[in-house]
Amino acid sequence: MIDADLAAIYGVATRTLNQAVKRNAMRFPADFVFRVSAGEKQSVITNCDHLARLRFSKSLPWAYTEHGAIMAAMVLNSIAAVTMSVYVVRAFMRMREEPDEEQRNDAAGLTRSRERCDMEESSRIHSLALAATRRVLFPRSRR
Repeated sequence: MIDADLAAIYGVATRTLNQAVKRNAMRFPADFVFRVSAGEKQSVITNCDHLARLRFSKSLPWAYTEHGAIMAAMVLNSIAAVTMSVYVVRAFMRMREEPDEEQRNDAAGLTRSRERCDMEESSRIHSLALAATRRVLFPRSRR
């Protein structure tokens, strides 16, 4: 995901996102965030109409993997970013909760429970990301 889109999802300026990443560089290894090449930038501009504003930008944008996007939520202070980081932490907490007595006695039940939890969490995260992406790509026109 390009930095401008991620910034819009988290409700901050692109510059603010990039500054937060620079201040917390150790939290963003190369497999979390990387600089887009000039050729990739041109391809993105050509294929993504909503990124046409990048055409005149002198700097190359940053691209975030899903891990980088989650880490960005941890270092930003916008309401959307804080909400997302709390949601992610709670999801991990639920996955680590102690299984009840019946599940302890039934290893297959425990496996099914974890798979169901993983699917529910994945579905919720995908729904949130899809809704945020739609808001960025298809903003409502102001009347």
